[in-house]
Amino acid sequence: MKTVLWAFHGLLLMIALGSLRVDAAVVDVIAESKTIPSTGSVIHDSFDVYLSNLQAGAPELSEYNIHLNVSGPAGFQFESTWVDITTPRPMVFSTPFIFPNIGSFNSNSSSIYADGFGSVLSAPMHNGDGLVRVFFEVPAGTTGTWNISFDTTGSVPTVLSGYNPATPGVFPSAMAFNPVSGAITVSDFHPADAGVPLPSAIAAGLPLLGLLGAMQMIRRRSAA
Repeated sequence: MKTVLWAFHGLLLMIALGSLRVDAAVVDVIAESKTIPSTGSVIHDSFDVYLSNLQAGAPELSEYNIHLNVSGPAGFQFESTWVDITTPRPMVFSTPFIFPNIGSFNSNSSSIYADGFGSVLSAPMHNGDGLVRVFFEVPAGTTGTWNISFDTTGSVPTVLSGYNPATPGVFPSAMAFNPVSGAITVSDFHPADAGVPLPSAIAAGLPLLGLLGAMQMIRRRSAA
């Protein structure tokens, strides 16, 4: 059964790539942005690729291929992907399908590819639905911001394949979408430190405190 599904998936991809067209985007495909405090240890974390801004009349999703690139300081590495995610963003392809989804990944640290599809021809999309969870690593002590972008023009581009159940007999075709890049930031700043004055700020206020104290002493002597 799984072999049959993979063969069907390959057919859908060839059809979608062969029918690329320019239409108004019916949905945004977003790479999640995150800010992570540096812990002094190696960071293993993840972000989601998900759907948003779904337009009325959008077709159902038949399958998808996600290709991401990262740019920024040295150190950040893609590790793997997972397509069977349920929280906080449920998958487009979920129960009651026999196979929620089948995915694969190919990573060279700065680029990663994943795909997913269901055991039926298509499934409705909803705002907030997840497509792929991407795992990454940042070395200990490394800080910076890494931009996550979609490859939409390469040999294995990001593609969404749509199908309209109201028109049976018509093969799935490429769906117009708006790719929204994300960013991963690892920072030395910790939110808990927000209410603690920095030493430089305290030092800057000392001259003013001294002046106020001297003025108070002058007032007391004048009153005496």
